[in-house]
Amino acid sequence: MQLLTAPVDRASLPDDVEALKDMLVEVSTAFQALKQQANAQMLSLAAQLAEFKRRVFGGRGEALSMLQPELWGEAVQIPVPPEAFEQVKGHRRRRSGRPAIDADLPRQRIEHDLSEQDKASFKRVVRIGQEISETLEYTPAKLEVLQHVRLKYRCEDEAGRSTIRTAWAQPSPLARSNAGAGLLAHVMVSKYCDHNPLARLERVLARHDGVRISRQTLCDWTLGSAHLLMPLMPVLRRYVLGAYFGSS
Repeated sequence: MQLLTAPVDRASLPDDVEALKDMLVEVSTAFQALKQQANAQMLSLAAQLAEFKRRVFGGRGEALSMLQPELWGEAVQIPVPPEAFEQVKGHRRRRSGRPAIDADLPRQRIEHDLSEQDKASFKRVVRIGQEISETLEYTPAKLEVLQHVRLKYRCEDEAGRSTIRTAWAQPSPLARSNAGAGLLAHVMVSKYCDHNPLARLERVLARHDGVRISRQTLCDWTLGSAHLLMPLMPVLRRYVLGAYFGSS
């Protein structure tokens, strides 16, 4: 099938009606092929234009610099973990079932026994063993109040003079604060490692424990904890720079 490249005039058309019908069918088929090709090109150009608009006029999280090279221009090979196999009668077979739970995790034993009604239906019941199945459970974090009791003593010396002595204690690393060291660490890790804003952390604490800790209080705790950690900054800076320059 070839397209007509020269202008068509009446003198070049055949007089035979069947030949004219064949020519009309050929021209119609060629037109439909051109139409499909044009539609495919239009869809491709529309997709390219939409991608260009997204990169140039998209939000801060989506817009890309026109001078920035493509980050994913090459195919990335994702490592696939090796499959577990077991030897069965001279050949290997893929192991089925759930993956084993880490043996280093703490265990809590929960025994399930026959009911007294089940035992009473037999003359004699002798325990012969047990079957163990394990499930992985999550225990949400909780807040608790630690009461720091400072004992007081009335002390006398050999001369009979007396004084009052109270045991020393530092309940919180921050002055005039009722936040323990573990709670302060949790706030810092949630904010800077898990990237949770203090407003969200305020809602999380209220939902899990029903404790209302204002966002301003969490902010004060964060600033105070950062001030306490300032002596570590020079050490961390030397460690990071040493690792960087040592690898170059």
